[in-house]
Amino acid sequence: MKLNTIMNQKTAPIRNTARKPIRKVTRVKKNKNKIFDIYLGISFSGIILGIFMIAFFFSDLIIQFSTITTIVLVVGVFMNIAILPLGLKKNAKGENLISEIGTVFYILLNFFGGGIFITGLFLMLNFAGRSVETHSEHYEILKRDSNYRAGTYNGVVYNLKDYKLPNEVDHRWFDLKSIGEISRKKHLEIKYSSGLFGIDIFEERGITSDLSGSDYVETPLLGDGF
Repeated sequence: MKLNTIMNQKTAPIRNTARKPIRKVTRVKKNKNKIFDIYLGISFSGIILGIFMIAFFFSDLIIQFSTITTIVLVVGVFMNIAILPLGLKKNAKGENLISEIGTVFYILLNFFGGGIFITGLFLMLNFAGRSVETHSEHYEILKRDSNYRAGTYNGVVYNLKDYKLPNEVDHRWFDLKSIGEISRKKHLEIKYSSGLFGIDIFEERGITSDLSGSDYVETPLLGDGF
């Protein structure tokens, strides 16, 4: 019994000293995880919000999807030029973040998170700051576009003479009830408003027989998308 008591007294301090480093390592790891979680949360929130804004405002803007992609790429590059040096600086937070997620993933988060969010914000501000006045463009309605079948689109897609957006479908897509009126008037008037950053925004369209729009009849769109 005495021998056991002596052994317990000798080993007790060893258990206490062994716990201290474990607590310290755990605390450092929690700090790293916190920085990692915050950065990931901000980046992925930017991506989700950016995609939502682009999808919501893109259909009404007179802009090609390839232009949107170019804006995302350019903004993403500038985001990395601005933010990448902050993470590579010799500071505890930057070193912890880079070591936790890796340099490549860090660059991708800056690229897509910042690029997509700022592009979406750009489109939203362009839409929100649009002018009250509208301007019109007139196009002669030509033959049906053979690339789109009436059964598939539940209507008819026409070619427009000298149309500036040949890949756009919505403004050229009419329901079957409009065929007779199109055959008589043979012209389409599209009204736009000017966006805050100069990107035109679709307002409405109508079938007319002359450039003055004297017999203009508004014709609603059937769908969205290019």
